[in-house]
Amino acid sequence: MKRWLLTGAMVLALPMQAQAFVGISSSTATYQAKAVKSVQATQMQPVLQNAMSKRQSKVSLTYRGNFKDVSGHLREAIEAALRTDEYLTYDYRGYSAEWRGINGSVQIIVTLRYSQTLEQVKYVDAQVKKLAPQIVNATMDAHEKVKAIHDYVVTHTTYDTAMNQAINSPYYALTTGKTLCNGYAMLTYKLLKEAGIPVRLISGEADGIGHVWNLVQLDGQWYHLDTTWDDPLPDKGEISYDYYLLSDAMIAPDHHFKNGGLNQHDLPYPKATTSYENVLRDSGRTGLAQSLEIAANHAKTPEQLTAALTKQLARFEPVVTVAYHGDPAAIKASVQRALATPDVQSAQLAVVEQPRLRGIKTALLNVKYNATLRDVLVEPATLTVGDSPQLKVTALMSNGATFDVTREAKLTSSPNVSVEQGRLLAKSVGTSTVTASFRGQTTANAVTVNPLPKRLYYPLANIASQGTQFNVAPTAEFSFTFDEVVASANVHAMTAYGEAVAVATSTEGNVLRVTPAERYPQGTVYVIAQDVVSVTGKAMQAQSYRITIQ
Repeated sequence: MKRWLLTGAMVLALPMQAQAFVGISSSTATYQAKAVKSVQATQMQPVLQNAMSKRQSKVSLTYRGNFKDVSGHLREAIEAALRTDEYLTYDYRGYSAEWRGINGSVQIIVTLRYSQTLEQVKYVDAQVKKLAPQIVNATMDAHEKVKAIHDYVVTHTTYDTAMNQAINSPYYALTTGKTLCNGYAMLTYKLLKEAGIPVRLISGEADGIGHVWNLVQLDGQWYHLDTTWDDPLPDKGEISYDYYLLSDAMIAPDHHFKNGGLNQHDLPYPKATTSYENVLRDSGRTGLAQSLEIAANHAKTPEQLTAALTKQLARFEPVVTVAYHGDPAAIKASVQRALATPDVQSAQLAVVEQPRLRGIKTALLNVKYNATLRDVLVEPATLTVGDSPQLKVTALMSNGATFDVTREAKLTSSPNVSVEQGRLLAKSVGTSTVTASFRGQTTANAVTVNPLPKRLYYPLANIASQGTQFNVAPTAEFSFTFDEVVASANVHAMTAYGEAVAVATSTEGNVLRVTPAERYPQGTVYVIAQDVVSVTGKAMQAQSYRITIQ
């Protein structure tokens, strides 16, 4: 296991008070306090909030309330201001205050402390806007953007083993490459925000020491992300994923927190209850799971372990992982059996225990192969206008081996042929290029779209008509009912001129349901279910509707 140097404690904000007035003032405001305590704090808040957003260090106020209420109302106002800006909360380092006067006229001077000056805050904002487009791009989904930003922060930042609190901010992370946990987490926060990823800052204790990290939302679910603890010491440019998108339960053994954070300024933290490992498995993101060193499979016996490793090796995975629930002593022999293949050039084995799987050993293999990835092929290569078949993407290795990468490959559409909801949609006649990318290999696949043999007249030849419906809503659902339970079908829609219309389909027993991917175009549309095969293998009669859109 990697060893970690834990971060230093956050500075707690404790107010000081005196009855002697000190005369320097950077802003002034006068207001009339009311009897209700919270109203008085609310009246004071905008002045302080404005000053803090500008990182002003001195604020002067004339308070027209009772002298004895100053301390409580001042604290409430500052805490309310901090709750409006989470980034400010973690940049804030406390305040002291002095006041004098009589009831109805109390002169207050507040001294505020921050990790960054206004100029440093502006510098960070400008650098984040410049860096974000270099780290992420439009082809990435949210999951890939989070990984790219995590990896950037870890590889471009070093933990200051001297624990110098003066550089514990994102400004020093960017300008010197060295900081503490606050700098890591705040920079991660800024970059994720810029990339459009919902993110929070969270503070608590890690192994008994004050610590800051992040909460990240993906697909509506929240996870813990700790870029500080994912940066190994001594820093050799390595990246760990031990604290990458963990649930509350997974991070709980060494990260302790409660609502409000260390200084009780934070809004309530969202619950993180989802296993990211399960999300990756259920969505078929095997490649992403492997790159994060997250176990793609689980095994309970040596035979299952060997089989799980062999399955991944057959896909030429550069990182192979299996969580083993049996005796760790059996791992080495199972690995040796799986590696008995001419495809493997070399492999390094590590047996690790990760925070997401505490108490369970994971076999982690870094593998080099004799074969290399040659092409990423898209099928089918020939279509007819209006077709929308399910696409398939295959990785072709230099030794002739192939494996399916449909769920992992990145595809780029062309004007004639678009990729929509896992289908190739043939829009117009001609030869187009559909670009497929996987593991750094990009292939331009030629896809030919042929014209219809003749103009379509209704009813369509060899296709049973379910009738014509007029003035149909552009988002209407249609259903086809067959004699037997449907196993597969080619369901598509087109205009009377053969232009493809994207649709979404679902199957419920012997019923096929069809809705437009967005909206049906105005005019006449044919909705067609062809090549319908039942679960018994029976070819069933094709059916169609003719509809006119209102």
